[in-house]
Amino acid sequence: MDKKLLIGLGASLVLLAGGAIASEPEERERVPSFEELDRDGNGYLSESEVSGVPCLHDNFDRIQPENEEGMNRQEYRQGVAQFCK
Repeated sequence: MDKKLLIGLGASLVLLAGGAIASEPEERERVPSFEELDRDGNGYLSESEVSGVPCLHDNFDRIQPENEEGMNRQEYRQGVAQFCK
């Protein structure tokens, strides 16, 4: 085969493979359920209970108002949707 043809084919394969990799959706890290995180079973998540979930822990003060016992189920769902993408 012609050397230029081989180089062209090789370059095309590299571009196709790169495009396939780039178009694959990012894998999201699994976020534990509210029930899994609520270790004391009080219906609220404390900052320590979400410490292993960076997207929730790092945004705890944004998700949960200061005047409550912790993050409730609705705040958890909203926090996951907003910060755990």
